[in-house]
Amino acid sequence: DACDSNAERFGQRLSSRLLGHGINFPVLAEHKADLNHVVVAAASIVAKVARDRAIDVLSEEVDIQFGSGYPSDMSTRKALPEMLQSKSGSEALRWSWSTTRVAATELGLSRIDRWGHQRSLDDFIRE
Repeated sequence: DACDSNAERFGQRLSSRLLGHGINFPVLAEHKADLNHVVVAAASIVAKVARDRAIDVLSEEVDIQFGSGYPSDMSTRKALPEMLQSKSGSEALRWSWSTTRVAATELGLSRIDRWGHQRSLDDFIRE
């Protein structure tokens, strides 16, 4: 599935990122791929279940109940101040989301000032 308004560009970016890690694999990105391809629909379900489990583990690790972790979730938004003021919670936040940046600004906090960098996809691929 394409996570960009331009599916071809998304496919090229992903392919380039993978190649940078020595993975040479063709990438086909398209919008609504889960509706057009059964295997993509199945992978989407598997990914959602895996994400939900990872969120449960993360919530236990940081000892903060933050709901789904999506910025539209009121439980997540209500937990932001506590997460921002906790080192382990702050490291778990997605700082690229404006919801996180706005909440941090309201508390006078900065990701750079307090905790260094957020782990990226590249960090996980290297492990």
